[in-house]
Amino acid sequence: MLMYVDIIKQINEIAKEKHMYITDQKECLNIEYINSFEINDILSITEIEDIKFEFSNILVKYLSKELEREQCLFGPHRDEVNFILDGTDLKKYGSQGQKRTAILASKISELEIMLSQTGRTPILLLDDVLSELDKDRQFKLLKYASTVQTFITSVDSIELKNNEISSLCNFSFLNSKLYKQED
Repeated sequence: MLMYVDIIKQINEIAKEKHMYITDQKECLNIEYINSFEINDILSITEIEDIKFEFSNILVKYLSKELEREQCLFGPHRDEVNFILDGTDLKKYGSQGQKRTAILASKISELEIMLSQTGRTPILLLDDVLSELDKDRQFKLLKYASTVQTFITSVDSIELKNNEISSLCNFSFLNSKLYKQED
């Protein structure tokens, strides 16, 4: 669990920055790790033994309920990651574009964490991500995508004429054949 908390902290730091970039400093994103059992201050725990102790107490306390329901009620498989935008729960109150932007910021941060840990740039794969973004957010995403190897699928054609993203190539499929689109 400490590893989950640590990686969410890392993702949150970078995603905040990327989200601010994509939204022109208009929205502030926070990503929170919510564990499935109560530990008073999970973010302050630094020792694995403390988590083991807390978790084993929870398992003993709720053993009869778990046996009755025939399922595990607590553990990492029940934990959640919440996206908070300007203090508001994005899952409940965010628009589709806001949700998409938050997820993209977190995916970009994951890519940057992998790069820093391995020294190798992963390929960024994005499936139909532009449809719910306004033109400004599309441009910011495409500008970032032009800095790493990226594959974006879309049912709509993508405008790539801006000089800042001109390094991107646009391909289309027609009758099961791949064509490079020229400007």
